Amino acid sequence: MGQLSPTEMLTSLPAPVWFLLSIKAVGFYLHMVFMHIWLAGIPTALFLRKTYPDISKRLLDVLPFVVAFGINAGIVPLLFIQVLFANAFYTATILQAWFWLSVIPLLLVGYYGLYLSRLERWVRFSLFSLPVSFITFIGIGVIFASALTLMTHPDSWAQIFRKTTVFGAVHGFYLALSKTAVLRFFLTAGMAFQTLALFLTIDKEGFFGSKKLVHINRKIFFTMYTGGTLLFLGAGFLYARESALQLSQLLYQGARFSFLLSFAGFIYLVIRPGRLQVLIALIAHGVHLGVQVFARQVVQYRLLSSTSSISTWPLRMDWQGFFFFIAIFLIGVIMIIWLWRMWTRSVTS
Repeated sequence: MGQLSPTEMLTSLPAPVWFLLSIKAVGFYLHMVFMHIWLAGIPTALFLRKTYPDISKRLLDVLPFVVAFGINAGIVPLLFIQVLFANAFYTATILQAWFWLSVIPLLLVGYYGLYLSRLERWVRFSLFSLPVSFITFIGIGVIFASALTLMTHPDSWAQIFRKTTVFGAVHGFYLALSKTAVLRFFLTAGMAFQTLALFLTIDKEGFFGSKKLVHINRKIFFTMYTGGTLLFLGAGFLYARESALQLSQLLYQGARFSFLLSFAGFIYLVIRPGRLQVLIALIAHGVHLGVQVFARQVVQYRLLSSTSSISTWPLRMDWQGFFFFIAIFLIGVIMIIWLWRMWTRSVTS
């Protein structure tokens, strides 16, 4: 590929739009699954510390690994957002620069707080470190929600600049928190408790090689999943009024059907608990999460395409970078599978 001018580099794509959007969606899907486990897992581990210590300990053992996988999976959609919507992404993050720069220190505090909580001699310290970790992760989520909200509202950039400018530069302490962003958080929290309930049920049924990892009973599973479902429905009812206009009727009905499918899998598991029923419920829930991710990507693309007409950008295929990405991606998948096997062996030994 020949040398490109700066203008050509900014208005051309290194790979087809469908490929970039697909990888972005897959990365976000994986990130969301891991994020669900720590979002619901941290308060659950703290709340069940005395009543169900085996569940609490199990979650404390798992959470550092889940966070590590979730962070790495989350880098994928973040990178591809920068490729596809660089102008919107950098504008939004500059407007809230100091909050954006605080993500790394917040992440370090939250991550090491989880590690300290799982050490035997630091068990009492978990009463302090777990809430701190939870607050820092929520803070990171708020910062990302603000950035994504600002990205999709370019009409507000000039006004924000005028309000926050100091000698020609913004002060970087702006946060954009809307009703829609808050509702999306509660939607995510509802799905998170559903995902965590299924994760613990997988443990109970011995999918990691032992049925002694966690002795979760049907009452805990039912309460956790039902609570998450009610939270999802409550937030979804309010959110649907705003998002329905941004989705096609087919996709909107598909999102409703995927929820019913997931709930049917849950009811089947409650009535007839077993390994096969767990797999069915897990697949149904996975489809539900997939439809939610796809719908969110569609809404985001439609909002961002108004600021960046990437569909009209020329394609200048970067084959060297493309094959390098595929090679690194495959190596990463192999390493993750190997790490997962080593981890499952360690927790079942």
